[in-house]
Amino acid sequence: FDSLPVLSLLAGVSLIYALWAGLRWRILHVLFGLFWGWVILSTLSYLWHHDLSRAVDMLRTFVLRFMPLMMASVVLVSTARPVDVLRFLRRLRVGAIVLIPVAGVIRSIPQSHREMRYAIARLKQEGVWKGPWSILRHPVLIGRTLLGPQFHRWRTELMED
Repeated sequence: FDSLPVLSLLAGVSLIYALWAGLRWRILHVLFGLFWGWVILSTLSYLWHHDLSRAVDMLRTFVLRFMPLMMASVVLVSTARPVDVLRFLRRLRVGAIVLIPVAGVIRSIPQSHREMRYAIARLKQEGVWKGPWSILRHPVLIGRTLLGPQFHRWRTELMED
């Protein structure tokens, strides 16, 4: 859709759907992540192009296009088992060219979640993690601790194939 009212309606419906699914705090995390991504990308865009309208356009894109997808993804990951999603896709007769990569991603979600919880617990023990705002104080250390194991696992899995 390219219509601003239709996209706004879809964003509102996706937010209501996520609230209905009981994802109150996770919604805030998603919105914070989207906002953080917008701040980084729009700042870099502004520094490169010196055009404020691009930053505003990116905000509209993040809110109206990415937010509904993120809300639906969080609801899906939080409420459905990976095997059920794959069975559903199989019933829809999704081709193997799509199903196999999607299966790999969906099956890695629980492991990624465990790795993130473990990394945050370790950061808490070290006194570095005091909540999501800690990322602003120690971005490199926290980024390396949270994403390092993920990237290592993904790289290892890609090298095996």
